[in-house]
Amino acid sequence: MHTVRGFTLVETLVALLVVALGLLAISQCLNAALLMNINANRSALATTYALSTLEQIRSSGTFTSQTTALSDPALPQGSIQVSCAAYNANLRLEQVNVTVHWFGLHTQLQQLQMQTVMRY
Repeated sequence: MHTVRGFTLVETLVALLVVALGLLAISQCLNAALLMNINANRSALATTYALSTLEQIRSSGTFTSQTTALSDPALPQGSIQVSCAAYNANLRLEQVNVTVHWFGLHTQLQQLQMQTVMRY
């Protein structure tokens, strides 16, 4: 008896379609992971800027509200906004809010806010 071995053209095309769909799904997962990684890095950088600003205020003892533009390309159109308000005058406490703004993915405005109370 003569047996035919090998794959038919239809089987090969179905196999290629399955592989192509798998590769498409993997590329979408990689793209989503990359976007999440960029967002996480920007949030970490904004946290570093906010903590640094709080430390500068704490060390200088100067409690003034201000807005400062950031020139860091990792935080597009970024800015740091500091607002200070009296918290308890008898105890000489000042409430300090630091907000870091930047434009994230798809030009959505992102922000990170830290708040603390400091003695002056």
